[in-house]
Amino acid sequence: MSLKGQYRHLTLRHEQRILCDEVPKLQPGEAQFHSFYLPSLTAGLHDLTISQTVTPDKDDPKHGKEPPARAIDVKRQFDVLAPECDDQTSTVMSVFPAPGQTAQFRTLPHMVFRDPHLPWARRVSEQSLPDKEKNTIPWFALIAFTAEELELTNNERDTIFPPGVGATPNDNLGWDIRAGEIESIKSNDKLLNTIRKPADRDKQIKTSVVAVPGPLFKKLFTNSEDPNPTQCDVAKFRFLSHVRTVATEGTMSAIEGESGTFSIVISHRIGPVDVDSATPVMVHLVSLQDIDGLKLSEVKDKVLMTSLYSWTYTALPPGSFDVRSALQNVGTGGKGLKVLRTDNTSTPTADKSGPEAGKENIRLSMEELVTKRQNDGYTLVRHRTVTGEQTAAMYRGPLSPTRVAHPLNANVSFQSNFGTDLQILDPNLGLMDISYATAWQLGKTLAMSDQSFTASLARLRTVIHRDALARAKEDIYKRLGSADSQTIDTVAYHSRSRVVSDIGSTVASLNDINTALHASEMPTVDTNRWKRREPVSEVNLSLRSNHIFNQIYSQALYVSTGLSTSADGGLYCYHTVPTNTDYAVVQEWVLDKLHLAGIPAHHFIPDPSYLPPETIRFFHVDANWTDAMVDGALSLANHVTDDPAEDFCRSALKARLNEYLATPLKGIGYCQQMPTYGFLMKSQLLVQFPDIAVSAEFEEQFHTREDWDKAKPAAPILVQRKLASDAMLVLFDREPPGLVSLKFTLPAHQQTFVVAAGLHKEDRAQGRMQDEIEIEHQKIFASENPETDPIKRGGWLGGGSKTYPMGEIFDWQSRTIRVVEYAKKIHEVLSKEMFRDPKEDGKHGPLDQYTEPKPTAAVFALQLNEPIYTLVIEPAPRDSNTVAGAKTRKDNLSISADWEHLSLPLLRPEQRTSSFRFHPPPFPAHKYTPSALPSPPPKPLYQPTNLLQYVPTESITLPPAPPMPANPDVVVANPSFDLKVSPIEYDSFVPTNRTVPFDLIFSILVPPASQSTFTYRLTKLTVRLTLGDLKDAGLPSPDDDKSYRPLIVRKPKNSEPPAPTMLSNLRFNVLRSYDGDVMILEVVSRTLWGVDMYTLKEASFVLPMVEVIPWEVPFGKDKDGAERYWRTWVQMKSEFLMGNDPLEWEHGREVLLKREVKATP
Repeated sequence: MSLKGQYRHLTLRHEQRILCDEVPKLQPGEAQFHSFYLPSLTAGLHDLTISQTVTPDKDDPKHGKEPPARAIDVKRQFDVLAPECDDQTSTVMSVFPAPGQTAQFRTLPHMVFRDPHLPWARRVSEQSLPDKEKNTIPWFALIAFTAEELELTNNERDTIFPPGVGATPNDNLGWDIRAGEIESIKSNDKLLNTIRKPADRDKQIKTSVVAVPGPLFKKLFTNSEDPNPTQCDVAKFRFLSHVRTVATEGTMSAIEGESGTFSIVISHRIGPVDVDSATPVMVHLVSLQDIDGLKLSEVKDKVLMTSLYSWTYTALPPGSFDVRSALQNVGTGGKGLKVLRTDNTSTPTADKSGPEAGKENIRLSMEELVTKRQNDGYTLVRHRTVTGEQTAAMYRGPLSPTRVAHPLNANVSFQSNFGTDLQILDPNLGLMDISYATAWQLGKTLAMSDQSFTASLARLRTVIHRDALARAKEDIYKRLGSADSQTIDTVAYHSRSRVVSDIGSTVASLNDINTALHASEMPTVDTNRWKRREPVSEVNLSLRSNHIFNQIYSQALYVSTGLSTSADGGLYCYHTVPTNTDYAVVQEWVLDKLHLAGIPAHHFIPDPSYLPPETIRFFHVDANWTDAMVDGALSLANHVTDDPAEDFCRSALKARLNEYLATPLKGIGYCQQMPTYGFLMKSQLLVQFPDIAVSAEFEEQFHTREDWDKAKPAAPILVQRKLASDAMLVLFDREPPGLVSLKFTLPAHQQTFVVAAGLHKEDRAQGRMQDEIEIEHQKIFASENPETDPIKRGGWLGGGSKTYPMGEIFDWQSRTIRVVEYAKKIHEVLSKEMFRDPKEDGKHGPLDQYTEPKPTAAVFALQLNEPIYTLVIEPAPRDSNTVAGAKTRKDNLSISADWEHLSLPLLRPEQRTSSFRFHPPPFPAHKYTPSALPSPPPKPLYQPTNLLQYVPTESITLPPAPPMPANPDVVVANPSFDLKVSPIEYDSFVPTNRTVPFDLIFSILVPPASQSTFTYRLTKLTVRLTLGDLKDAGLPSPDDDKSYRPLIVRKPKNSEPPAPTMLSNLRFNVLRSYDGDVMILEVVSRTLWGVDMYTLKEASFVLPMVEVIPWEVPFGKDKDGAERYWRTWVQMKSEFLMGNDPLEWEHGREVLLKREVKATP
């Protein structure tokens, strides 16, 4: 299964290797080198000949009697296509130095191509080289120029480009032109056009050309070994192109596969060598077609060449900043990368709620409070409330410098329908924390933008809703069946498949009815036909009925269990075949988002100051943030419930996801890895080396091939993502101390190349009598059994550098390498110092590690390579007071012993956080307690009769109608009301232990009897409440549960709470007044003549922001076994009009007081 384009390709590919029991061909840090990688067919016309040979059968009697049949050869021509006029940008993986960046003057620019065949796709020379088995000439070369070499005067431009040719200059001092216009540029006494006529299909392609000075052209394309060359020679470029197959684990190229094969082209020319300031250098990839064999006498002042690709960098003078110093100066005096660590606390921070909220910060000053929030990763943002006002708020993304408990506290559940209820008020700063509300909205937005996910989620919710409702109805129908039924035949509910299977027998029985009746003398009418059973009341089987909704969540869990499985019966994962493809889409989408896929970068870095340049910042992943984001996505397609806790489909999906996260993957042995830790890196190193390799070492980690069969290690890196050209995000599932160290290594296919360790001009004062070049010979192992010991492989050949006369290897005037001489010198030294011929001394010593008979491009490239620098970040030992060490080491594709220790702390916490899981709120089934089901229908009055014989029937006696009462009841004149006083959460008591004011609902309902029989008009309802305080004298004792107590706290006259308001019946107004320690609430009709009782259903109102006296009501039960309550009395008076006569009645209601118990999930 292809993983290209998968966000979690690192972990998925690692799991695939475990399931397939495959060992990677290349371990991290390993590479294979090839001098060339020829395509099967080079570009151009090829002849295809098809011949046929007919061999007759010797046993055939006609053999020899007839002339043999003639087989005619068939010849065809076909054209192999390859780039010729321009190099497609998609094939270029990287260039060094990167465009606009800087590099040392001795740097050799190079290009990396994704296509390993591209440099040899065309044949440009017919030379028969002595080392053709080892090297092949590429069809292009990389050349570095300065501005003086490529700039054209107006006269030169008019000479080169005739009128009508639309050539325009580009940023790299080349000229953009259509390929078809090149043939209009003719050679003259000032110009030599070496570009061949393009094919008709390529004439409209945009390409570029450069005008190279004639003297420089002769230096670049002649044989340096020939003292008097007469023609151009491109053979030396065979040493400047090679192929590398590298392990891509830990690099951005890992998305393409576990290993990658890349072709690399190196320039043999460097930037200016005798300048004191930074100088721009233009690098052009020029075509070598039609250059080999060109007579030097034909070369003019300018030579026109095709530029396939170009860029510009800045060459620095000697002593300037380079990659080596960048890594060696990490964390020292601001010269290199800074490491910003996470906190060192072992206990995650949690938000408190209720009376404890903000108490731990009450003694802190405002400046200390702001600093603490900043240390927690918060920043101030502009916020607009739902009513339109603009204000300030706090925000933090999913990355936190401190550990955050998940969930924040026992009362928090990230399941919402709007997201605004996820805002958290900081009681000390008075600012709203909108982090989780923003995450919820982002998750919903990301889901709505993904059409496939939204459609799959809607279909999945439909299936869960439909099947769960059907199972709940089935349960009710079965319970409505006969109480003593033992078989399914007597049950009132049958499945669809059972009904379908019985259709055949049902039709056959209907066909036999007339036959059975006429076969006997039985009358067609039975007296039992008039017997009717007592009707059974119908049961409400809609979704919102108590019988259905009480069990809908458990049924949804059962249905979702079947949807989350795979074809083999286990839980679905990416590597199995799902039973429901919609669930597979939802699960993979959720897992990607839990790995922070698709999240805009400004959520990771809310403030630019949080990630300064040249910085590595470690962080913890806030699971609450990702929980809220996923809930926002799963909230879509909810068409049933308005309470998030009652969204049974969403809760069931989260339960299935929790089961998946807690269950070890089949065949892999460990649970799904989830990100908990990581780092952000911002550095110019990422611009210079886009594929910089990151590796992590963990405790109890297995690395070798021998260990692979004994254990199945988890993927070291979960996500490696580029946020920008200079910013990278990396996620791990472990943190210190589980995370032992991090290593940053220059990738094997994006390393730098230099001409030598040093270029030294003649300086007699220092004893240097001539121009010298300093070379550090590397140990290059080219044999069937290379050395594998890292200690023996490390270091320089011969123990140090060697100097040579510069003219032997490097041409100072043209700034070019004498490629052939350089390659031969490297081969000579390696052959002498790393090979011992066993024929000479009969020994097989440790130096028989280089067996190449001739110089090769791969060996030459290894020598030109800069050392591989590795940045290592390790935590400090537990028993040491020293800070952590960040080490820079240099390898030549191996491990070296020379380490430089730097001060970069990466602290070890005491424990690692638990794995991720969702925390949906408990389903409120207790709110939908079902009533008793109706009694099952009585048994049949008779057993099924045999229609073939007469069965006498019993006589039927119908009961008489009930007698009318002698004295019918007269309707009572006193009206009645159902009065309840409670908060919105309860309907049976008022809580007394809340620390904040809350709303009291006064539910005043008119019973149907009073509504239909009472003919008075209601004008006013007066409710009286007693005020008081805990310090009042004469209060009942704590053991007195029967006496009435005041309800509301007595407040000063100037501090009244908000006014009461009617809930829905706008035909009344509610007014508030006081009479001493009594609060009077009057519900007054808007009209003088009142409201007719037969049209009145309720007159309920709300009293907002009530401070109830905090009575310490004891918990437990009284001596009679009943739950203990204290009591208060609410007095109500109703006033009516009967005609024009006023009437009034007194009512009252006892209200229970109790301390509520905090609910725990």
